[in-house]
Amino acid sequence: MKARQVFIIIATIILAAYVPVSAAMQEKPMVIGTSIYPLYDMIKNIAGPRAEVFYVIPPGANPHTFEPVPSIVRKLSRASVYVAVHKDFDRSILPLVPGSARVLYLFNREESEYSDPHVWLSVQRARTLCSAVAAFLTDLYPSQKELIRENRDSYCMQLTALDKELTQLFEPVRSQSFIQLHQAWDRFADDYGLAVAGTIEKGHGKKPSVREFKELVTLARQNNVQVIVMGLQTGTGIAEALKRETGSALVRLDTIGGPGAEGRETYIGLMRFNGTRLAAAMAGTE
Repeated sequence: MKARQVFIIIATIILAAYVPVSAAMQEKPMVIGTSIYPLYDMIKNIAGPRAEVFYVIPPGANPHTFEPVPSIVRKLSRASVYVAVHKDFDRSILPLVPGSARVLYLFNREESEYSDPHVWLSVQRARTLCSAVAAFLTDLYPSQKELIRENRDSYCMQLTALDKELTQLFEPVRSQSFIQLHQAWDRFADDYGLAVAGTIEKGHGKKPSVREFKELVTLARQNNVQVIVMGLQTGTGIAEALKRETGSALVRLDTIGGPGAEGRETYIGLMRFNGTRLAAAMAGTE
């Protein structure tokens, strides 16, 4: 082999050793964890097929007291991204997220007019959440930027269509009031021109006093409340008592959905279920 050829080969090897690795090669695998099923479904729609997305809290479990099982702990140890609702909401999970993972918080209580963290229960707000997730992921995975943006745009179009559908659904009952068991549906009410006349439990498991219960009865009568909203899995004790005092109807809505929950296996299906059920109850047709 001629000396010139040997020089070219050696130079090529040396140059290759100093060429920066491409952004795609530097990127970690997309292993994305989140706390609850609705957020999992949103993220899965945005991140695309290359991402491994999982949720930690099974439907029906209390996020404030839930302790992840070993299989979930192992998944969390591999996460490159964790999407949290809020530091308090995810407080039992965050210590298990590896320090190398990037964490996105979707709700900042200090910057919000609302004190409750149920940000996903507003379809209008969900579009903002999806845009935040997409921006976060494109920064971390620039090689997937175009796919993530296309997925975001497609999914946001579906959310916009659902929002229009719900707007029409609630048009006949706009300005009507309801009472909720937990503080969860304030944003949803605002989205569709409804009003929350009162909240039975001001904290999870915090029952109202006798005086507070009487105030709820008064509020229900003053605001002509026809519906009391509660969760699918929650007990009916106080709500039943309020129903007897006011003649209101009880309607059970679902904040989480999940696999096997008929009609609620996706976030869009979940919110269509809730909207349809609440609108029918408020119209007196359920």
